[in-house]
Amino acid sequence: MKKKMTFILVTFLTTYSCWSQVDQQANSSVKKLYRHLNEVSDSVNTDQKILIGQQNAFSEGRGWRLSNQEAGQPLKSDMHEAAGIHPNVLGVDFDEIGPWNNKLFIGQMREVHKRGGVVTISWHMPALINDGKGDGSSKDTTTRIVKRILPGGDHHHVLIEKLDRLAAFFLEIKDIPV
Repeated sequence: MKKKMTFILVTFLTTYSCWSQVDQQANSSVKKLYRHLNEVSDSVNTDQKILIGQQNAFSEGRGWRLSNQEAGQPLKSDMHEAAGIHPNVLGVDFDEIGPWNNKLFIGQMREVHKRGGVVTISWHMPALINDGKGDGSSKDTTTRIVKRILPGGDHHHVLIEKLDRLAAFFLEIKDIPV
């Protein structure tokens, strides 16, 4: 009987944790996004909702690329050109966001969120150290970087500057769950 009760308890806790939100202190927009994603997931048995999107959907496409001068213009995407709908999942790479296009990306993210879509952010961080041997990209493996960016390393300040920039960006979009 004890083994059976243990099995039931472990099964319940495992199952519950799959459906429960991990961060109990999440703000209301994160909780709303969580509920929305669960509704979409559960729709497989009802009206079958899906979320579809692409990386950089509104900043580049087949034969075109938006510039910051076009911020505030109606969104353009390859998906809209082909199917008449905009993506409701927008992927953005933080390393592609800078002072020249910050407002443009944030505007796109707000628009997707306003429409009930989902914003994802990845970060293909560059090497942070370019010793002239490699290209300094996120794929550069020519320099031993980790030791130099950890506390006490000669490039630790570079990592801190990048992380500060990321934190400032997240503060700018704190109303958008990502």
